Amino acid sequence: MSRVIAIQNSFTSGELDPKLLSRTDLKAYETGLTTALNVVVLPQGGVKRRPGLKFITELGGSPENGIRLVPFEFNTSDAYLLAFTHNRMAVIKNGVLQTNIAGSGNNYLTTTITSAMLTKMCWTQSADTIITVQEDMAPKKITRTSDTAWTIADVTFDFNPQYAPSFTIVDTSSAGTLTPSAVSGNITLTAQHSIFSSSHVGQYVNVIGGNSFGRARIVEFDSVTVVKAHVEIPFFNTDAIANASWELETGYVDTFSGSKGYPRSACFHQGRLYFGGSKSRPSTIFASRINEFFNFNPGEGNADDAFVATLDTNQLNAIVDIISANYLQIFTTGGEFYAPQEFSDPLTPTNFIAKLQSSHGSKENVRVQNVAGGTLYIQRQGKALNEFLFSSGEDAYTSTQISLLSSHLLNTPTDMSIRKATSTDEGDRLALVNSGDGSMAVYTLLRDQQIVAASKFTTDGTFLNIATVVSDQYATVLRKKPAQATCTIVVSDYANIAAGSTVVVTKQDGTTFTATAITSGSAGAGQFLVQTNNNTTADNLAACINNDAGFAAPNPGAATITVTRADRGADNTTVTTSDATRLTVTQFVNGTTDEYYVELFDENVTLDSAVTGANASSASVAHLGHFSLKIIGDGVMQADTTAGASTVTFPTATTSTFEVGLDYTVTVKTLPIEPSIQGYASLKGFKKRVLEVNAFLNETQNLTINSNTIPIRTLGTDNLDVGIPSFTGTKTLHGILGYSLTGQIEIGQSAPLKLHLLGMDYKISTGA
Repeated sequence: MSRVIAIQNSFTSGELDPKLLSRTDLKAYETGLTTALNVVVLPQGGVKRRPGLKFITELGGSPENGIRLVPFEFNTSDAYLLAFTHNRMAVIKNGVLQTNIAGSGNNYLTTTITSAMLTKMCWTQSADTIITVQEDMAPKKITRTSDTAWTIADVTFDFNPQYAPSFTIVDTSSAGTLTPSAVSGNITLTAQHSIFSSSHVGQYVNVIGGNSFGRARIVEFDSVTVVKAHVEIPFFNTDAIANASWELETGYVDTFSGSKGYPRSACFHQGRLYFGGSKSRPSTIFASRINEFFNFNPGEGNADDAFVATLDTNQLNAIVDIISANYLQIFTTGGEFYAPQEFSDPLTPTNFIAKLQSSHGSKENVRVQNVAGGTLYIQRQGKALNEFLFSSGEDAYTSTQISLLSSHLLNTPTDMSIRKATSTDEGDRLALVNSGDGSMAVYTLLRDQQIVAASKFTTDGTFLNIATVVSDQYATVLRKKPAQATCTIVVSDYANIAAGSTVVVTKQDGTTFTATAITSGSAGAGQFLVQTNNNTTADNLAACINNDAGFAAPNPGAATITVTRADRGADNTTVTTSDATRLTVTQFVNGTTDEYYVELFDENVTLDSAVTGANASSASVAHLGHFSLKIIGDGVMQADTTAGASTVTFPTATTSTFEVGLDYTVTVKTLPIEPSIQGYASLKGFKKRVLEVNAFLNETQNLTINSNTIPIRTLGTDNLDVGIPSFTGTKTLHGILGYSLTGQIEIGQSAPLKLHLLGMDYKISTGA
């Protein structure tokens, strides 16, 4: 029997993949965890209870069919979250929903962006305008002029990029003269030829004659024989055009249109608007003219003209996202590219090339995130989180899998957002939403210290989206609200329903409501008249039930009555009848309704979907009606309470602050202990017992160790009538019972209060 003392003074590897449980040789094993649930790993090495979620608003506009959160940062004081649902855009500023948008009287801007478009929607922003794109939607321009003044309109292109899947050249050299409008500069040509028709507007004319060469686009058709074209490449000898030969190119169409589709992604870079791919040209980059964001005219090929470039490799590279960083970066389904710029020269039509750097491929619909000079993206199959980072040693970009030790936390990721550190007490926090289980995989990142620490966030519901506005990180959450249970009563063969037949509803508290049949006279309280036919009898029974405040039975209009319980989630309510043949009943069925909330991660709250306030005896919690709620009043935990339809009454009125919301589980579990004992290469097969744990804490109010609650207050010293004080120091637990092969230590909480674990040491007894 041996006793050893072990210490874990850092958790900076976060939660490790279960497949690494035998890798005690890894340095990450020394600072890793089996479970890091609902905690944030801090760069100093400790773990802290994750921020709670503060309720902001409920989303309308069929959110069940699609939601998209878009950050909009106009300046340091005007930053917004734009929450898109079907044909709606809600605006949130500093955690407050803006109302009466565009003077409409609504708390949203009406858009034409449907639910079907939101999943694949991409966006980019310049000043007070945001451009949204999706391959089946004409690009939208959303403009802000104040907190509540927003407009939306389709983008009008000054010049739509032209595309010729296949074109035909028609020799028109026998047509005679071309008449130029001038002899220098950009000119207009007028031509006559019977081949022209109005369908040729938008097509091109090549002109060759003497020392003259040019290419002109037809912009106008005057009559059967006369067209006008604007020259796009200047002629070197424009006075010789009259003797030129020329050819008509046909087959060009607008690249962005209802028939050919629209852009897939977008970004602003070095004074141009870039579109990455379109529905018909998914591997093509489109760059606007400098400072003319909707003009894609290739013009004369000058440095400030627009240009088009296609990523030609031996595989399909459908562009997923593009981002403006130190270079223009292009992420595709087949690989990762960048556009090099020699000596920081700007990109032009003559020097643009896209160089393939890695071939992992990016997952569609998940926007890439830029942090600390690197770009984070989800690998195409959604199994890995990669970083695209420039290596000066290799003079190229490399892709590194930063989720290698924690890929088990990625469960079909569908959204991703980075919150950049605001102080030395935190790292950059990357959150990925998992559609597979509704959780979040969360990474604390600090490249300077080589920290990549993973944890998992869960809530009483399902995470759907994530977005960061400056330092505020918002999430949309699907919460299942207890529903009003229903039952049915079917009336048949009314003529044989005997007087005195009953329908009895037994409520949750044991009281009953009885509806009794009568066959003549006027129905009194608790009675229904059987008369005329089944439908009329059902109407009378419904009216009788409606007289009880606990139930609602709308006029059925037929022989089937649907009864709805007023209370949500109340169990054990039953319905019976004395005539099961003619008054057939089904029992009450409980259920839930889906509610979609925008909530804000807030360091000052420790509950989810929380409502906060000052001194009060109750709080409005309509979004959490009929949930079982935690209440923290004046820093003291009060008894759990189930809210009514819209309010919760506190067991004890508060005099300063309150917080009401939903609890979430916090778990920090060490990896299997593997102490080093001379003469033993491994102790995996030996039983172990943890004898003592010393937990090093910082400003902590609640803590459990292996399910044992650790007292924070000191009897005889602390005032028990006020909130639990924050404790900094060491708390010790002795006498932990039981042997196991792993000897793990599990830190948790019995109340939703502050927790900050810096590290711990422990004494272990082994069978060795």
